[in-house]
Amino acid sequence: MHMNIRKEMFSIAYIGAVAARLGLDVIKPNYDFDSVDGMLVSSGGTAPQINFQAKARLRSKVLKGDHIALPLSIKNYNDLRCKKLVPRILIVMLLPDEDSDWLTVMDEEMCLRHCAYWVSLRDEPRVSNATDNKTVYVPTANIFDQYQLSSMLSRIEQGGLP
Repeated sequence: MHMNIRKEMFSIAYIGAVAARLGLDVIKPNYDFDSVDGMLVSSGGTAPQINFQAKARLRSKVLKGDHIALPLSIKNYNDLRCKKLVPRILIVMLLPDEDSDWLTVMDEEMCLRHCAYWVSLRDEPRVSNATDNKTVYVPTANIFDQYQLSSMLSRIEQGGLP
């Protein structure tokens, strides 16, 4: 299996584990034509939802101190920055350089190495130049975990943004 597919599968597994902790459903659309790899759906309250684009990169390639510098295709960037009824976020999973270090399974725990971070690109300026990529900066303070995901859903439920 191609390494990029394995990275994507690993990032979706991580997102699924965080979502499961909160009792959320992760729905993967049949096609990614609108830069949405999945939807996080709650069944409680007003059933808030967040759509996401997932990326996975080797930590050593994109981590720059207190942020991740991620080259993102212009199409993905512009799709994620647009105002939509259901808010969208970009989730970036950082992985160890060696795939043998991504996961450790023992009797008492399963350890996924490193973690994912998130950012909302909503209302960022549109890019229409001829380059293939736009570098997006994701703060490492935005760890994609059950606490931040719960806070995002609460803000959305109250009419706010992630």
